[in-house]
Amino acid sequence: MRRTILTFNKPITVGMAILDVSKILMYDFHYIYMKYKYKNNLKLLYTDTNSLIYDDETEDIFVDIKNNIELKLHFDTSDYPENDMYDIPRMNKKALGKMKDESKGKFITEFAELRSKVYSYKVEGEEAAKKLKGIKKSVIDKKIQLSDYKTCLFENKEL
Repeated sequence: MRRTILTFNKPITVGMAILDVSKILMYDFHYIYMKYKYKNNLKLLYTDTNSLIYDDETEDIFVDIKNNIELKLHFDTSDYPENDMYDIPRMNKKALGKMKDESKGKFITEFAELRSKVYSYKVEGEEAAKKLKGIKKSVIDKKIQLSDYKTCLFENKEL
């Protein structure tokens, strides 16, 4: 009987450490900053390894970001339009630990999530963003619509 030799050539511990740091950043941001500031005016709709999607019932969260120095420091606003209506400064481009606003300073008007990594949302004035893990992007772009996600969610139908 031959002796089995195992070779670990992947940095598994590094990946675990990065995931742990990511979780700490996400939980701190959610509980220490967002939940503390907005209390019951903020509902967490979706979370994943590196994403948070909120339903906020504040007067205007972008005004809060602009006026609250501490909150502003937690966001990567570098993708915001040059002359956005809130005049939020563009800062923290790709800085580690900063939260990026995927909607680039615009409101998400529709959101449907079926499970982890399977969701779609519509930002005012833009096409719907669609995430569907395991399916090629070209198929998602051509065949899948936000309405398909909503059909699955609200009518309990498979597509």
